Amino acid sequence: MTKNSQTWLKRSAAGLLGVAMGSSAFAMIGDTEAERMAAAEQIADLERQLEAAQSALEASGVSPEIIDQEMEAIQTIESMTASPSIGPLSFGGGLRYNYVYNQDGANPGNGAPYAAGNGGIIRPDVFILNASLQTEQNLSGFASYRFYTGTADNGVQFQNGFLVQGYLTYDFEWGDNMQFGLLWRPVGYSRFGISTSYNLTQDNYVTGIYDNADLGIAYNGSFEDLSYTAGLFIQQPGIGGGADGARSALRYGKDPIKFDSASGRYENGQGYEMDFAGAGRLNQAITIDEQWTVNVGTGGMIGNLKNKGNVDDGDDGTMYNVNGWVVADSGPLSVAGQVQYYRYDITPDTIGVGDFGGYTFIASEAVAPSFMGTYTFDTPEILWLDFVQPVVEYSIVSPNTGDFKDSQLWVIGARFVHNGFYVNPQLYWANTGQSTTANTSDWKRGFYTNIAYYF
Repeated sequence: MTKNSQTWLKRSAAGLLGVAMGSSAFAMIGDTEAERMAAAEQIADLERQLEAAQSALEASGVSPEIIDQEMEAIQTIESMTASPSIGPLSFGGGLRYNYVYNQDGANPGNGAPYAAGNGGIIRPDVFILNASLQTEQNLSGFASYRFYTGTADNGVQFQNGFLVQGYLTYDFEWGDNMQFGLLWRPVGYSRFGISTSYNLTQDNYVTGIYDNADLGIAYNGSFEDLSYTAGLFIQQPGIGGGADGARSALRYGKDPIKFDSASGRYENGQGYEMDFAGAGRLNQAITIDEQWTVNVGTGGMIGNLKNKGNVDDGDDGTMYNVNGWVVADSGPLSVAGQVQYYRYDITPDTIGVGDFGGYTFIASEAVAPSFMGTYTFDTPEILWLDFVQPVVEYSIVSPNTGDFKDSQLWVIGARFVHNGFYVNPQLYWANTGQSTTANTSDWKRGFYTNIAYYF
């Protein structure tokens, strides 16, 4: 192989990896296990393409002129797909649309346009802006701000803004790190527990345990195959959008809040708010016969609840949860099981929490087991597709207080990924929608699709 050919191959590798790590939010967003997995799959696919290109080049005897032309083309692609940056800061984000077609239009959102009889609806879902900080020292950082649309009655404008996360990370020389800022609660296997469907009726959204960030500090470490995180949180974020600004019920994660449902405002309302909490997780990775990697772990959280507005003439309360999980991976196959228990130790059977749609109630105590299975199919023969990943999930939220029915959800879907493009169609069956306090056993079905581009 000539020197120019070797140079061309090296630049090809840089260009291909630049497309994977620059144009795709799988590297930039970094906020879901699926996205991180997609990045790994994408890079592996690009490396296979590079090996094939190398074999073809060695056998073809490409002229130096053609090689120079290809190098110029690669340089152009690199300049177009690289993440914009200013000094130590780099930027990314994403734009996602949803298509919803279901029985009665009740979930997600509200309003008849979602109903099957009206042909469903497609509309913008979220616009994401991310910023990453990387210094030459041991300090780095990440922030993500999201704009969501309103309900069907509010049209398609992005009107609700949330700082989803924002933190600094200090890396120690021995490999551990400490994070400061708006952090995910370290209570489960990942930010979403074991779920990879991201359906809004999934137990981690209903209960508010997962996918929720608070202001605090966390230490992340490992010892051989054991990883651990311990965190102390001093305040839940008051950063929802809407008419009340920082104290609106509109927010990204379900947090207990004080609210006046009659006026739709925070002032003069009643409710509970967390003022401090401790959380932690342990995860042990086990290799079996060099074919299976099994992650076994547990996590939990305990915090103090302040009674705001003298709810039911009650006292302050305590919130806590305990989680356990087993996740087994063998090549492209992944299966997982999880059980979470949560309790808001307060006088009422329900507790009011903030949410995308405003103020809602969930049961003050429940058990929530769930199961998941996925299989990843690489598609090297299809140029416009990196991989397909079917997924099946089941979860149930079983309240232990009041006369409440169980909330169950089945999801069958698949993810189609190519570079920064991401399509996730899924069928779902749910019997109580988004609330653990819904007193019905009627099953609802629907079709839901995420269509996204991450940059």
